[in-house]
Amino acid sequence: MAESRVVLPAEPVCLVGEGVTLREWRDGIVVDEPVGEILLNPVGPSIGYCVRADHRGRGLARKAAAMMTRFVHERLGSERVLMEIEDDNAPSIAIAHGLGFRRTDDPPISVPDKGRPFILRTWAHQA
Repeated sequence: MAESRVVLPAEPVCLVGEGVTLREWRDGIVVDEPVGEILLNPVGPSIGYCVRADHRGRGLARKAAAMMTRFVHERLGSERVLMEIEDDNAPSIAIAHGLGFRRTDDPPISVPDKGRPFILRTWAHQA
């Protein structure tokens, strides 16, 4: 059986405002289809991520969010990193808590997408 794992670079090799595509490796070869993405928005700065449903539950989003949080603090010199999360997104809230993010008192943000409004709460990580 072929070994399958998802790997992340030591730090994002991207420009601010661009994303890092997460890819799976099998037997030392990169699988063509991405398994997720971590994004950095210079406003805030804030990070966001998505992971394909068939790759969730493997810790990939947590590793990617941890990597990007360190990058923002250490390489960009920002004292604060933000994430915006829906109240019913328990997996993302668990990731935020686990990485030391705390929900702020900022008012919710309504973002229309996919035919419905997403109500997002702001979470912050302090250096």
